[in-house]
Amino acid sequence: MIVALWKQYPGLLAWMSSLKAIAEKNEQQTRRVYEGHDYRLLEFSSLQAGDEKAEGYCFSYSTEGVTQIVNHYLIKDGRTVYAFLCTGREENRAADQAAFREILKSLQQL
Repeated sequence: MIVALWKQYPGLLAWMSSLKAIAEKNEQQTRRVYEGHDYRLLEFSSLQAGDEKAEGYCFSYSTEGVTQIVNHYLIKDGRTVYAFLCTGREENRAADQAAFREILKSLQQL
């Protein structure tokens, strides 16, 4: 499953915040949301998404005995931060991650 979201930040906050700092703060919030679901941060990473740099992280969580892997990448365009999330089962991690990265690379314009 792939989800795309966006949020506009106030001008000064958007200007002062690096994309990496936003990704780190987002990971802290995600950790709190998944508390009690075996949350585990797997890695922080960056990649090229079209003409933009994307910062993000990969984490796992479990629900009803099934482990899910989530790749969460952020792209900043002015005051707007776009979030792209790909969620799939642990056994499909490599294929899901490769396909998701190809989708992000193919982005042409936000």
